[in-house]
This record gives sequence, structure tokens and C-alpha cells, in this order.
Amino acid sequence: MKNPIYLLFVLLSCYTLNAQVIITGAVENYDKDFFLLKAETPLKLSSFSDSLFLQKGSFSIKLPAQSPTHTQILTGLTSVFAEPGDSIHLDLTFMNSENGRQKISCRFSGENAAGHQILFDFRVTPEYYYLEDMYGLLENKKDPAVWYEKIRERIEFYVNPLGDAFSSGQIDRPFYQAASELIQVILLQDVFRQLEEDIDSTDPEQLSLSDKRKLAEQLFQEYPPFRKHGYFFDRQHSYANKYFSFLEAGREEEGRLFSYHQPIRQVGSLSCKLPLSYLYFEEKNQTDLAEFFLARNLFTSYQIFSKNPELFEADFECYKALFPGSKYIRTLEAAKIRK
Repeated sequence: MKNPIYLLFVLLSCYTLNAQVIITGAVENYDKDFFLLKAETPLKLSSFSDSLFLQKGSFSIKLPAQSPTHTQILTGLTSVFAEPGDSIHLDLTFMNSENGRQKISCRFSGENAAGHQILFDFRVTPEYYYLEDMYGLLENKKDPAVWYEKIRERIEFYVNPLGDAFSSGQIDRPFYQAASELIQVILLQDVFRQLEEDIDSTDPEQLSLSDKRKLAEQLFQEYPPFRKHGYFFDRQHSYANKYFSFLEAGREEEGRLFSYHQPIRQVGSLSCKLPLSYLYFEEKNQTDLAEFFLARNLFTSYQIFSKNPELFEADFECYKALFPGSKYIRTLEAAKIRK
């Protein structure tokens, strides 16, 4: 009979081999010797960023992965969604265009290659194109119901190729869910940004502020930033923050937006100002997301104001009072002292 310790070692070795994502690639006509790479996992405060150096026009990287990962190459232009054990290959070609800017083509092989191709073709197009495309459909339309339906139609238009690939068995369900959600939040984040920029408009052809808020709430309810499949990355976090930022705009003039909105809450001996994102997830009994959003906003504040962490000492004390056993506290402590 085999030694049980030996069997355990074999099982752990197999798990370690599978608990990684392998990304390889070949590059043509690229004038640098490295790429910038960023890898993130769900509900983590920080992401892994590094330079990916080319060796004779090729690259290879093995990323530790015990949960789904989202890896971005070329400043987010190329998105790779992968589960532990996946292997994905990219063939990148750079070409000069008429205006002097480089164009990029990419072909994928490996897990979910067809889906990665669809996602690349979507992301290689400048985002302003999609925003102008949707707003072009809504010119001089004052009915928020029309806006809602037209925006939903346009989102479905861009997501449908992923649905077709999933239905034909070319991509699996986790990839379909993650990639379609990324497209949705890219489009909707820009919609919320535009609504916020136009918030003070008195143009009679524009939606009223109350109609804009109804539209935003309806879209956010239809496309929440977090779904049951467990993917939750930077772009979803930015999308949710843009939504809450829009809701906060002009709130004082119109009164409290939500019946449960309490800007100041007493937590023990502390008077804590809580953002709408926390209150939203608390209302829905999504404590893990309320904890994450509060930690993520604090972490981002420490990064932006790294020379003045004392500005957020009261916020950090409130966070520890709300979530005394939080898994994020050590990361926040480290972010405070990082200069």
C-alpha cells in the first residue's frame, strides 16, 4: 500500500500544477521589447502588475490562480479571462495605419479562443465609438422608457456574438458570463458618465434630472455589477462607483435619494460617514460586497493620497468597527504605510 503522505504529496503537486493560468504569445512588428501586464482576481483589493518581456518575439507567463483571473495586456486592450488550469495563446501583429498610429490584430487559440476573439474585436475599437453609437439613437428623445429600451437593444447587439458562441459550444458558461458582463459595464459606465456630465443641463430636449435618475436606477438594477458566477473585477468596481457618483450629484437639492440613506451613522463611539455603495449593498444583505466596497474605496484613497494617509484615519477606524475581523484589514494597514 502506498504511503499516505506520499499520496498527499502527489495530490498537492497535481493541484499546484492546475492552480495556474498559462498565457503565451508571438508578436510581429512590435517596436518595444516588453508589454505591460495586469492580472486581477475577484474581490481582491490589489492586482498584480508587471512588465512582460519578449524573447525573440515571443512571451510566456504562468500566473498562480486559485480562482478566476482577468489578465490585461497592452493597457487593457487585450483581455484574457481564465480559470485555473487554462492555457491561452495569442498571435499579435502590429501594423501602421494611414494616420501613423499602429493598428493591432490578434488571433487566439486555447481555452475559449472564439470568445477571446470577440472580446478583442470589441475592445480594439475606441470606447467613444460605442457611446456615440448609443447616443446617436437617442437624439431628441425625452422619454426615459425609450432610452432604456434603446440602450438595452444596443447592449444586446454587442453581447449577442458571445451568446452565439456559447450556444454553439465554442465558449463555456463562466467565460460567457464574464466577457458579456465586461462589455455591459464598459457601455454603461460611459452612459452614467454622460448622464452625470449633463446633470446641470437646462436644455428642454434633454431628460430631466429625475428622469435621468430613474433611467440610471433601472439600468443598474437590470445590469448589477456583481452576479452569482463570482467574477468581480476593477471595471465592475469602477462602473458601480460611477453609478453611485451620479446618484450623489445634486442630491442635496432634491433631498435624500434612498429612504435608507443616512450620511452619518453611529458605530460604537464613532460617527461614521458611509457612502451610497455601502448602504446599497447593506440594504440587499450583501455584506461581503458592502465590506469589499468600503475597503476598496479606502485602499484607492491610500493609493491616490499616499503622502497623507492621516486624512483617512477616521474612515479606517470606522471600517474596523464595522468589520472587526475583515480579511482586508492587513492589506489596508500595509497601504497606509506605503509611501
